[in-house]
Order: sequence, then C-alpha cells, then structure tokens
Amino acid sequence: MIVYCNYVSTSFAYAIIFEMPELPRRRRILDYPEDDLLLLSAIEAAELIRREEITSESLIQAYILRITHINRFLNAVVIQNFDDAIEEGRQVDSYIQHIDKDSDEYKSLPHKKPFLGVPFTLKDSMSVEGLVCTVGIPSRRNTVAEEDAEVVQRMRHAGAIVLAVTNVPEAIMWCESANTIYGRTNNPYNIRRTCGGSSGGEGALIAGAGSVIGLGSDVGGSIRIPAAFNGVFGLKPTSGIVSLKGSFPVVEGEDYTSLMWCIGPLCRYAKDLKPMLQVLAGDKAESLLHLHNPVNFRNIRIFYMEEINSLFVEPLHEDVRRALRKAVSYFEKKYDITSYRLDLPLVHDALSYWYSSISDSTAPPFTQYDVNCYLEVVKWIFGKSDHTLPAIISGLMCYLPHGAFDQQILESHRDQLRREIIDLLGSDGILLFPSWATVAPYHNQLILTSGNLAYTGLWNALTLPAIQIPMGVNSNGLPLAVQIISAPNMDRLLIAAASDLEEGFGGWTPTRSL
Repeated sequence: MIVYCNYVSTSFAYAIIFEMPELPRRRRILDYPEDDLLLLSAIEAAELIRREEITSESLIQAYILRITHINRFLNAVVIQNFDDAIEEGRQVDSYIQHIDKDSDEYKSLPHKKPFLGVPFTLKDSMSVEGLVCTVGIPSRRNTVAEEDAEVVQRMRHAGAIVLAVTNVPEAIMWCESANTIYGRTNNPYNIRRTCGGSSGGEGALIAGAGSVIGLGSDVGGSIRIPAAFNGVFGLKPTSGIVSLKGSFPVVEGEDYTSLMWCIGPLCRYAKDLKPMLQVLAGDKAESLLHLHNPVNFRNIRIFYMEEINSLFVEPLHEDVRRALRKAVSYFEKKYDITSYRLDLPLVHDALSYWYSSISDSTAPPFTQYDVNCYLEVVKWIFGKSDHTLPAIISGLMCYLPHGAFDQQILESHRDQLRREIIDLLGSDGILLFPSWATVAPYHNQLILTSGNLAYTGLWNALTLPAIQIPMGVNSNGLPLAVQIISAPNMDRLLIAAASDLEEGFGGWTPTRSL
C-alpha cells in the first residue's frame, strides 16, 4: 500500500510553502466573455445554426478569438485545429442553407446531429486523425494519430467539429496538468492555482469560455477534479457505457482497471450533459441508461456523507462542507423531503481501495511507454530527465510489492461497500459527497495533498457513476462544487440533479477580471 505523507497540518503552512512562490505572479483572473455567442449552450447553438440565426463559422471564429486571448494566461490549448474547423463550419453553413426545410432529413437533424456545427475540444489522450497525440509524454511529441478515437467519431457523426486539443499531465497519471512538452496549465479563476488533472486543460478551457463542451477521461477523478476546481460540470458515466477505443493509455482485456477507466463529458451547461452522453453511449443510452425516462425528484431519496476521516486526507474545508449542505438543503426544501446523513465506516479506507484496484497486475503502467523509471529518478535529481517527477513516481509505484493477503482483504471490503451502496441507492437514490477536501489548491500543493484523491477515486474503485456539479464561488472567487453518486445505469438521476442544482445555484460562474 502506498503511504501518502501528510506533512502539513494548517492552512498557514500551506500559504508559506505554496503561496509564497506564486506571489511574483499577478493574481490574474480571466476577463468576462463579452461575445454572446460564447454564452450559448451547445444545444442552443446547434438549434440557432439549424434555423440560420447564427452560422457555424461565426461560432467557431468567436471561440478561436477567445482561445487566442485567454490561452496566453491559461496554457490550456496545446494543439490547434482552427483552419480545418473553420472549413468544416463553412460546409455546415452551406448544407443548412441549401437543405429543404420541409424535408424529413432536416426535421431529423436535432435527433441525428444534435451538435451540428458546434465546436468541441478534448484532452490530449484521445486520437484525432491527423493531429499529434502526446499524452504529455516526450517520446510521443511527434506521434500523429492515424484515425479518430471512437468517441471522436461519435461526436463527429453528431455534427460536432474538433476545434482544439488540451493539456494533460504526463501519462495522464497525476492531478495537476503539467508536462515537459507544453508546460503547466493554470486555473482561470486565479492563475496561481491549479486547474487539476488529468483533464485539467479541458476543465480550464471550458471554464474560461474557450470551449462549450469537451471530452475527458477518468480513472481516479480526472474528469471530476478539474470540473470541481474550474467550476464546470463533469460526468463519469457508468463503467463500460462509453468506448475507450483509440484513447490512452491502452487498456486491454477485462481486468478491474479497465472498469475504472471512463470517458465522459465536461461542459458549462447542464442541458448539454444528456445529449452528450446519448452521443457517446450510442445504443446503450436507451438500452441500459434509459436516458429518456423522466425523473421526478419528489420520489428520489437523498443521502449524503460529509467527510473521509483518514491520516492521508485533509480535513474538509468549511467552504466545501457548506456547499454540500446547501445542496442537501435545497433538495429538502424544494421537494419537501427528508435527507439521510451517512457515515459508512468502510468509506474511510477509500484511498486503499483505489490504490489496490488501480494496481491490478494487468493495469497499464507508465512503463508501457518504454521509460526506465529507476534511471529517470537519478536523471531528475541532476536536472537531466525529460519527465516530470509525478510521472516517474507513478511509474515506480507499479513496481511496489503488494501483499496478496492484504489485497484480498481490501478487495473484499471494496466489493462489500459497493454492494451496500448499490442496495442503499437502488433505482431512486442519490448520494451527495464532497468533490475534494478544499477548493482549487496552489500549484504544486498536490504533491503533499494528493491523498484527497480519495473523494473521487473511491467511485472509480467501486465502478459507480458520479457527477461533479458547480455550486458558485467562495469569498475568494474560487469555484465550489458538490459530487453526486448513483447506482450503475442510473446516470439520468445524476443529470437531473445537475439541472436542478444549476437552477438553484446558477451553475457555471463566468470569470470576471478583478
């Protein structure tokens, strides 16, 4: 079992260690996105394109201008597809201009091509034909994808247009997005803070209104952590619903780790979650998820748990606790229902469950990219390594011995907890839970506080769907969040909860220059 050393006991110590190095940098917050096109949801934009009230080209150009403006502060976009996107947008506009508006083909567009003409972005771990896909690894800096990942194909078939690729940690195995190829990505609400990872570039770009919808992947919180730190929506769907084909790292076979990996949407508006999941899930959206079934929250049972008590996890910050309680209170008051507070003993070993699960002997290690991690440690000490320290450490973790007896006990407890939660939630229950112990930390602070991964990694270890929902900002202007979990295939409850809380608390909060 890996031991996460918690050397820091107070927020004052954090300020000294991590805030002081950032003081020379201005506490910059991105300016408000003034162009109204940037404030449309993806579904709204597609409808306006179909009705010829806006053009796809103008929408794409607006996002290109926004990216050009904000990326010098964020460093979120690492691969541009601007020229091809503009050309595809023009083709969409010509198609709409000439199609018979009374035809069945036109009338079927909202169903068959719900994102026609709308740009989307994705993290640098999914293949896009003709574009470089590095996964943040130096040896892949010139690796050009020969075909689209299946999720990219599905988005294209739905009419969406690839606009850009966003930054990730090296080998997408860390919760801060930085690598030696493209550097580090910043948080749009305060560039001194981290945007999270591994879908950190995606979360930062969407929050900064440089994209409206995007694709992330998640094995321990890689969608939900950036969504929480950047104040957007992020959904980890039910395991096995969305294809991993063409994404990295390559997960082969049906080991437990392959069940933990998920691809899902990040977006600014809750109304885009359902159509995105429908596109990504394909036929499974109805056969397994039944996304069209209505959700009546008066019949939904609400459970919540406030904190993980562990030596390796920070105490829950009061801002996070208040956000969780506000969400619980909102449902209680709006629907005149009673929520149930839980303290499940097995939950407090969340970090052990995640690590024992991700350390499956058939899991894809960092070393699949032909990196000698022992040699890289020595080179890093002397400043000669091309790799980041977190990536090297994650690679070394693959070599750590695991006691078979301890592993069996952890897996037994993990599976017992999974059964308990599924039985508890059933088809009409949701569990509210913190997304992280604090708001977005300072850069590099995660080196000492990565144990907070327990809040998101637990649900990967239990292979349960989970969503991160923005809950406004705190007194320092940093995003607040709440995480909600359901039983498998009950993703529609999570999407309904996201829409409800967006109505109650405003959802995404646009950045404003101070």
